[in-house]
Amino acid sequence: MVKKINVSSFIKPLLPLLAVAAAALIWYVYFNKTDKELIKEQLHQFRSDASKYPDEGMAQGVLKCKALEKLFDKTCHVNINVDMFAGSFSPEEVSSKAMYCRSHCASAIINFYNIKITLDGDDAEASLTASLDGASRDGKRFNEYRELIFSFNKIEGKWLICKIDIHQIIEK
Repeated sequence: MVKKINVSSFIKPLLPLLAVAAAALIWYVYFNKTDKELIKEQLHQFRSDASKYPDEGMAQGVLKCKALEKLFDKTCHVNINVDMFAGSFSPEEVSSKAMYCRSHCASAIINFYNIKITLDGDDAEASLTASLDGASRDGKRFNEYRELIFSFNKIEGKWLICKIDIHQIIEK
């Protein structure tokens, strides 16, 4: 006579093991990111929060500028040849400058290209090409390209922007 095996009594002890394996897989895929991946996420978040899309309302703009504050160290040095935007700023001042710029634009969409990240312990540098495409409130279109170098400090496990160098691209 053939003995029947109760499948449920065989599977029940494996369920906790399967749950632990699934949790480990989810953690590895979503939370185990390299420092370069984390820096790229910060850059993409910066790009998203700093961009102004044509259909954005005032409230959404304020929320995006407020979110920018979380990406910066307590002091960020900005090197650019425009006096109003050059200097050392707190995250709140960066947010305020972003609101000022957004108020003068109907749209301003930022994109990043050719991102190269260099790590050195708890410091990092990301060099890239950025484009700014949009229109002013009076309808004038603009399309600008710049070379940007972001410097980051790793503070409490998070990469925060501590310096931005903005250079005009010289055409040949």
